Amino acid sequence: TFVGSSDWASAHTYHLEDGSKYFVKLSPGRDVAMFEGEALGLRAMEATGTVRVPKVLHYGELQEGGRGSFVVMEHLEMSGGFKMEDLGHQLALMHLAE
Repeated sequence: TFVGSSDWASAHTYHLEDGSKYFVKLSPGRDVAMFEGEALGLRAMEATGTVRVPKVLHYGELQEGGRGSFVVMEHLEMSGGFKMEDLGHQLALMHLAE
């Protein structure tokens, strides 16, 4: 399912027969380094244990030797209420984490 796009990537949700869902970003014109950096950043944020971020499952080139890349992440439901105050507190804790 197409979710949205930016100037450099498109976002999709994939629903598998077993009921699992994945969030996938595709970028036909970007080198894999773009999503590698995103994966490293998300993994560093996750390691702090303070802010809930999607787990990065895989990233790579769209096709061997070609231009383009992708990243596959766990799908998070982004609905429901959360307090901005709580997010601010979590972000402050994340920045204090070592």
